[in-house]
Amino acid sequence: MNQVLFNIGQIGVTPWKLVDYIGVALFSGRWFVQMIASRANGRLTLPRLF
Repeated sequence: MNQVLFNIGQIGVTPWKLVDYIGVALFSGRWFVQMIASRANGRLTLPRLF
């Protein structure tokens, strides 16, 4: 699992780094969903997409 799959610039990407990057993208995506829903309603809301 520590074998480098490919390089992006000088960074070697391993399967564990891919799992980490996907997790970060999903977590930050939730934040953007809540921000957009709250701005649309004009107040803090928890959207169903959560």
